[in-house]
Amino acid sequence: MKKDINLLPWRLQQRRRQVKALVTKCVAGAVLCTVISVGLYRAAEQYAKQAEKLQHEYVALQRELQLTQQHIQQIRHHQRHDQETQAITKETFFLLLNQLAELPLTQGELSALALSEHHLTLTGQSVSQEEFDRLNHFLTEQALFSEVKLTEFKPQAQEMRFQFDLKLQVTP
Repeated sequence: MKKDINLLPWRLQQRRRQVKALVTKCVAGAVLCTVISVGLYRAAEQYAKQAEKLQHEYVALQRELQLTQQHIQQIRHHQRHDQETQAITKETFFLLLNQLAELPLTQGELSALALSEHHLTLTGQSVSQEEFDRLNHFLTEQALFSEVKLTEFKPQAQEMRFQFDLKLQVTP
């Protein structure tokens, strides 16, 4: 036995419209899903590229930070090494004090004295060229100093300002 459906023509047309609307909605939904999927895929690719780029920048900054920290450590090490003081002997110290007491300054005077490791800096003024010459000769003749440098000399109307850098003789 066959079952026949007896549809009236208006019902047949209504059924076709409903099927057509359903197919149209399904196609539109499929197109919409495809567009959304492609958009999400492209966004994910862009985020992945950006994340990779940021990762490379992060690694480069990490390397730069590590190099900077190593450089800072080296500078600190060299600074500590440079700042390590070496004691001068008691005899050298007393000899230095005696030499300072015998400086041939009659009217001039020392205004500053700085001792660091084996370097002595004398700053002062003399009233005449003769007094300055006697001082310069006195310092160069001393066996206590291995090197005598005049690092500053400023003649003025009433006085002559000077600065000597003296290197102490290192005794083993």
